[in-house]
Amino acid sequence: ALGMAYAKSELACGPEEFVDYMNNTFLQTSHIKYISKEHYKAQRDVSKQPYLRTHFASGYFDAKLNDKTVQRQNSVRNAFNSPFRPFVLATTSVGQEGLDFHLYCRKIVHWNLPSNAIDLEQREGRINRYLCHAIRQNVAKNEKEFEWDEKFNSAKEKYGQNTSDMIPYWCLPNNYPFKYHIERIVPMYPFSQDITKYERIVDILALYRLTLGQPRQEELLKIIADQDLSDEEINQLFFDLSPYSKDKARNKY
Repeated sequence: ALGMAYAKSELACGPEEFVDYMNNTFLQTSHIKYISKEHYKAQRDVSKQPYLRTHFASGYFDAKLNDKTVQRQNSVRNAFNSPFRPFVLATTSVGQEGLDFHLYCRKIVHWNLPSNAIDLEQREGRINRYLCHAIRQNVAKNEKEFEWDEKFNSAKEKYGQNTSDMIPYWCLPNNYPFKYHIERIVPMYPFSQDITKYERIVDILALYRLTLGQPRQEELLKIIADQDLSDEEINQLFFDLSPYSKDKARNKY
């Protein structure tokens, strides 16, 4: 089964939201039922199963789909998208597509690799989203204004005036004073087949992002850097088809 874990980094929360978060998020996911030795041997009433406290981590998966499991998945997702526990969310492929985990999370651990680059991108797309945690942390750290809107307006004015609206809401330019990044963690044994598999997936991922015109081209830049090309040769590899650049060039002449 595909598997990954999302881990929260530094947290922040406004005081006026504290009570609502407490009631609506992690209090609903702080314990789960488990089967004890006595219950397994049918020596106790199954309806009175004990609870296991889960203060730190929680699983986002269930083999049986019913109203209770759907409700629990919603509670777990809401809790993980709050500043409170659980701080680690472990999931199978059920948490790979169409879900938002980016509000208070910027780290993903691939505890086994997917079979293709698109699945890797889908996994990381859960935390690489509009106004994700890494973006907000960097803007909060570097912009001195008090209100969030003022902080982003300041970042836009300093770094995004001659760019598209991707900056600073989706990504930040290379000259931004970064402190926080979206982190990809891939634990692998030395000399394992996963090393070759990971290198192949990253190479394909760079081409996948290039084809769709997506940001975060770190993998592609690394491939080009490994070729030891001159600046002139690198410039010959690039062409810009964005409507923004065409409009800018038209106004220039």
